[in-house]
Amino acid sequence: MRLGGRLNRSTALSFSEKHPILLPKSGHFTRLLLQHLYEQVAHQGRCFTLAKMRSSGYWIIGARSIIASLIYQCITCRSHRAKPPTPLMASLPHERSSQSPPFSYCGIECFGPFMVKDRRTELKRYGLMVTCLASRAVHLEVLDDRSTTAFVNGIRNIIAIRGPIRKIWCDQGTNFVGAVQDLTEKGMLEFKLNPPSASHMGGVWERMIRTARNVLQSLLKSHSDRLDVRSHGHHKLQTTICGY
Repeated sequence: MRLGGRLNRSTALSFSEKHPILLPKSGHFTRLLLQHLYEQVAHQGRCFTLAKMRSSGYWIIGARSIIASLIYQCITCRSHRAKPPTPLMASLPHERSSQSPPFSYCGIECFGPFMVKDRRTELKRYGLMVTCLASRAVHLEVLDDRSTTAFVNGIRNIIAIRGPIRKIWCDQGTNFVGAVQDLTEKGMLEFKLNPPSASHMGGVWERMIRTARNVLQSLLKSHSDRLDVRSHGHHKLQTTICGY
């Protein structure tokens, strides 16, 4: 039995494509045929198999459900389309699960730049975010640049305002690595550097940068005419934000 249809006058299609052979849904031959066509399209899925079936001159009733069952039972397809298992999460470190004074254990990261206009000169300013690992409190400090000296000055300002810091988690940025030896030798605090290219290990504070950036963008754009960051006589500093 072959199908009819409205393609009798087509010259681009063969007779088998215009009038494909009709096959029942249930049948050993039907399943073997679909299995053969599925292997010919190199396990590319249901749509490729249906197109191959119709170009080969066959029309199988309910072919979609049969192909779906073939894909489900195919070991090759299940291995290629398998969802990665969710890894078991390790226990939280002691610093994140125990009571301690705010900002005793912190995660830090720099972000920016923000373009600041001082008279006719445009300067870059960066933000230093410090996140308390226990309380998740956030402190923002302004840095003149991304040098080690500016970072050390920012840490000293935070310690003067928030109290002593015991341990800091951060990545291996050049300004952070340069400050490790200086601050560690003086006994001010302890550093723990994440491995290179492992920003996911600092997700506790990396995610907070996005929130802080969104807030600062809205504030600086809507209130840039009323901000007075630093006054020099009658001069009023104007600030604008420049994302990157």
